[in-house]
Amino acid sequence: MNNLIQADCLSILKTLPDKSADLLCTDPPYGIGIAKSGIIGDGRFTPKDWDAAIPSAEYFREMLRVSKQQIIWGGNHFAHLLTPSRCWLVRWKQDGLPRLTFADCELAWTSFQRPAQVYNCRWHGAIRDSKERRSGTLRRKHST
Repeated sequence: MNNLIQADCLSILKTLPDKSADLLCTDPPYGIGIAKSGIIGDGRFTPKDWDAAIPSAEYFREMLRVSKQQIIWGGNHFAHLLTPSRCWLVRWKQDGLPRLTFADCELAWTSFQRPAQVYNCRWHGAIRDSKERRSGTLRRKHST
């Protein structure tokens, strides 16, 4: 059965049995404070503090406990809390787009025993290569 639960992650994780999820895929706050300014790229929003710190070690222990496999985006920010992995996913965002202040790629730590993988997502922050269209209009949302 597939379930989507919208709640405080850590409190829900604590209630789940060991290895009860086949895959846990998450994009936790990186702790780089990007949301505090109210400006990301050309976008403006009400400043937030959700990215002030990385999640606790307990959060990572619980994620690993309840899931059989894991994909953790931003894993490079949490490497000290995770075991070494040979299968990192690299989301390359530079496909002819102009150079901005964002990173050229994003890294995901995985528990898979496979070689590292790189894929081109054609996104750079909230900016997308103008060649890609959906239903005749550009999509302006972040890919995660």
